[in-house]
Amino acid sequence: MIRATLWFMPTSGVSIESLAPFVAELSQSERDRAARFAFDRDQRDYLAAHILQRRLLSSVHGELLPADWQFEPGRFGKPRVANELTSVPEFNLSHTRGLVAAIAADVPVGVDVEWLQRRTNPSLAESFFAAEEIRELLALSGDERKLRFLQIWTLKESYIKGTGAGLRQPLDEFYFDHSSAEPVLQWKGSSPQHEAPWRFQQHRPTNEHILALAICAEREAQLTIEARELTPGCL
Repeated sequence: MIRATLWFMPTSGVSIESLAPFVAELSQSERDRAARFAFDRDQRDYLAAHILQRRLLSSVHGELLPADWQFEPGRFGKPRVANELTSVPEFNLSHTRGLVAAIAADVPVGVDVEWLQRRTNPSLAESFFAAEEIRELLALSGDERKLRFLQIWTLKESYIKGTGAGLRQPLDEFYFDHSSAEPVLQWKGSSPQHEAPWRFQQHRPTNEHILALAICAEREAQLTIEARELTPGCL
């Protein structure tokens, strides 16, 4: 069985002051990065995501307190746990306007969240999406097209975050088949050598947001995702 734990927090009603008791758990570099955001809402969401990640890791892996987690760049720069532990959890986080999310598991994972009211630029699809996805978008209009764009975008983001490849992996080299219960990754031509199997899910954690998960697992594997919505008072 593969088990993953997902925590998410709507932040539209959260103030920076309500996060203050937890900010000391962050590293100096995290606090410095948060201070560089020009808008309070962006600083709030960055702080909330990183607090959530540390608290999630301590919840699923009780060897360390939230402030004790140390991170270092892994392959392609994806953060990984630097502490010496009996077992090292995989993790990922994401934040967008009004929502933050963090996931932890024993296998590589990726998560991406988006605000449904964000602007979508058609030129992004032309530059980064596969031809199959562009045709699908052109067949839609209005809100349906915008929703499908964000579904595609979050799936792609969750995958390249999960693998750690980031934009080193061209986004137009793969697309997703949406005909089954879970989106299925499809490659243009042959898939990358030694490509591990990945599974994907999409959720609507709030009426204003979409969330995509990428989990390194065989389709036949038993997969359990424990999802929990939190507020600062529940941390």
